Amino acid sequence: MPEKLPITPLDTLWKAPAVTWTVLAGEGLAIILALAPEHSGSRWVLFGALSS
Repeated sequence: MPEKLPITPLDTLWKAPAVTWTVLAGEGLAIILALAPEHSGSRWVLFGALSS
């Protein structure tokens, strides 16, 4: 029977829930920054730039 390798914190980051929450947190931050009152241009363009 092969030995199991120890699970490291980085292995946890590659699981689906961690990746999903990281992407959602990034998109949430992009929305908040796109709605900031200091920006005078198109908010959709800024949101797209911040999302990438």
